[in-house]
Amino acid sequence: MLSAIDAIGRSSDIYLAVSAYIRGVAVPKRLIDLDDDLLKEAQRELGTTGVSDTVRAALQQAAAAAARARQVQWLTSGGLGEMADPEQRDQVWR
Repeated sequence: MLSAIDAIGRSSDIYLAVSAYIRGVAVPKRLIDLDDDLLKEAQRELGTTGVSDTVRAALQQAAAAAARARQVQWLTSGGLGEMADPEQRDQVWR
């Protein structure tokens, strides 16, 4: 891997040079501003201690909540309507 100094001027190398590894996967590091009080509240709610763990858990929960909302919308708009018809239900399970 290139050092940060070696990577200056080569954007693809800079991206690799500032990456971190999470569970063996390279991920880019990000510089963000966080409200310390909000971070403490989130850590308490999520049961996390580190900043990265807290942000990662919050992102995972936000993505999961959005996916659940889409599933509920699909179900309430008749997403399982075909399951009411025995013939169509049989085709789904084949």
